Amino acid sequence: MIRTMLRSFAVVAATTSVAVAAAAASLPLPGDQSRWSLDYRAAMQQKSASAIEIHLNGEWTSTICAVRDGEYDAQLQLSDLRFSGDAVKSASPSALAALQTRLSRPLWATYRNDGGLLEMHFPREMSASDRNLLQMIATDLQLVRPVSTDEAEGQSQQANWTAQERDSAGEYSALYVAQPGRILKRKLKYLYTDGVAGAPSNSMRVLIDQSHVTYGVTPRLDAPSQVQSIDGTERIRLGLSKDDSEQVAAETEFHASHFETGRAPRLVGSLERAAGDVVDSPIVTQRTDSIVARSDADDRLLKGDSTQAILQPAFVSDSGKPVQPDRLTALFRSRPDAAPEAETLLIKNGPRKTVTNALGASGSPSAVTVLSELAHNTTLPQELRVDAILAFVQMKHPTTTAMKIPSGMISDPNLAIRSAARMISGALARYGRAEHLAEAERIDASLLALYRGSPDEHERVDLLGALGNSASPATLQPIEEALNDPVVSIRSAAARALRLVSDSEADGHLAEAIVHDSDARVRADAIFATRFHRPLSSELLNALLQAARADRSTYVRGDALAVLRQNITASPEISSTLAQIAQSDADSGIRNQASNALAAANTPAQP
Repeated sequence: MIRTMLRSFAVVAATTSVAVAAAAASLPLPGDQSRWSLDYRAAMQQKSASAIEIHLNGEWTSTICAVRDGEYDAQLQLSDLRFSGDAVKSASPSALAALQTRLSRPLWATYRNDGGLLEMHFPREMSASDRNLLQMIATDLQLVRPVSTDEAEGQSQQANWTAQERDSAGEYSALYVAQPGRILKRKLKYLYTDGVAGAPSNSMRVLIDQSHVTYGVTPRLDAPSQVQSIDGTERIRLGLSKDDSEQVAAETEFHASHFETGRAPRLVGSLERAAGDVVDSPIVTQRTDSIVARSDADDRLLKGDSTQAILQPAFVSDSGKPVQPDRLTALFRSRPDAAPEAETLLIKNGPRKTVTNALGASGSPSAVTVLSELAHNTTLPQELRVDAILAFVQMKHPTTTAMKIPSGMISDPNLAIRSAARMISGALARYGRAEHLAEAERIDASLLALYRGSPDEHERVDLLGALGNSASPATLQPIEEALNDPVVSIRSAAARALRLVSDSEADGHLAEAIVHDSDARVRADAIFATRFHRPLSSELLNALLQAARADRSTYVRGDALAVLRQNITASPEISSTLAQIAQSDADSGIRNQASNALAAANTPAQP
């Protein structure tokens, strides 16, 4: 829960501005240390969700660890942390202690000489959510001074200036006004939003409702003024839709006080010493680790409900609660004991595809074990066993263990079982090829051996489907050879098997089958395979245009028209061909289909 909240602020409130390593306009010295008591609050509100708030208090320390021409590095650290707010109310003491430890780790930042934050340097194993919160604090506190115009005094005499700065959302302009004893800062607007994780560059609208930061400065006779205190409030809105109808409002309030200075020469060079354990990062929202993000999403889906409460609706038709596949998947992924409970209920109540598919989608070790047990249990109804095998196709990143289970059943004595196992084995070979090449090749070899050794027409059709699901280079030759088989069902299966193969050679074979095969079923299956080829090659496009205009089979012409309608912007020739067919085809249904396709293409999209 804490991580979820922190990450939410990383993507939303991180667009606000945190680090005061540049307390003075003149160049700092290595070892110079500044400390403030920090009071930091962030709140987020969205129409469709409850408000979330975090409030932390602690000490913020900045120590100069290296100085170079035009820039310098500072080690930053929070310490003596205390938390409050809704986001931490339900957290256990151990969870809060762990959060405190994580956020108290030192990190580093690189600044321009004027105080502008350039780059962050995080401990390698620090989570994205922790990085984002600490970066928020660093960007919110940054003070950019104008370039010095009076070398004698070492500081500028300008009364006001503008600066371009960066935070987690992107680049913005800020206005500074110098007054006796203080400097006022206000964000003006975002110039470019390229920092939010997952959002295209300059696509996120950030609207600034309020932005006020006051830096309390005390002039000294022997040095430039120093920042004694910082008080800031900001309210921004992020447009999550093109028309800004869906927005998130984020507020931050921060106070840095009780300024102290000191020296910490032992920290000079600390970034250089930690280089092997540090990740350098521009000022952007850190993309959350996919495993952590999925775990947090699962926690939200489960909402603390018991396993029984989540499983029950899937087995009780009149439970009054809708079955939520995503929730079942989260259950099996998050709770290892849930899969055996589901197995017991499946054996007792019979097949439930929603449950077996959720087991497969979870891909958890316990779910894989349960699906294997169900598939191999010969005392169970055939339908349940087949469902268990088919569920493996839900695993887009299967483990080698998962890949072995269906492939170990491709010669099962039960026809339905082995047919399902072959089709799914081919799909798992394709899904797992990038990560488990050896296992994928083993599956391909097993399927090919069965195909080449089988004299049975129906079995060869079945195996061509499995080889097509794999779509590996090793399976292409037998599929292409099958396009010339004298048996129509074999040629049709081979045409369908090329649907997942996108290369010029496969396109050529499909185009040849569409135009020249003697059987309408083969031509229609070849057209079906083109639905998966995007964009259409010129060879396929020409074959489809020819089939739509002149194929002697009405349903083949109709199938070709349907694919052309899906790709109507691929070529101007498609519209002209549709117009011709709408006027002259011998079949009224085909004429209507062509007319409807043209009308749909010419209808403006609704806003």
